[in-house]
Amino acid sequence: MTEDSQHPKSESQQLLDRVSELIASLHEVQNARLSSPLPAHLSDVSGPTPEETDLGNFHFCLFTSVETLTALMHFISFFVDSDS
Repeated sequence: MTEDSQHPKSESQQLLDRVSELIASLHEVQNARLSSPLPAHLSDVSGPTPEETDLGNFHFCLFTSVETLTALMHFISFFVDSDS
């Protein structure tokens, strides 16, 4: 048996792995677009692809959710700590 089969990844770790893959994918897509030679006129610079836009929107929603969850945890801990 391999170590992975003895200790299957938790659902949280699987989610973190997937998010890491998506961040790496966004990095690659943005790097490819932003590393291309500049056109003669800035109005001809290509915008983000639909894939890049989708990845960016996903990351924005994810990090906004993490910030909200963190703020909520701090808020709840304030009341839990004050009861002690």
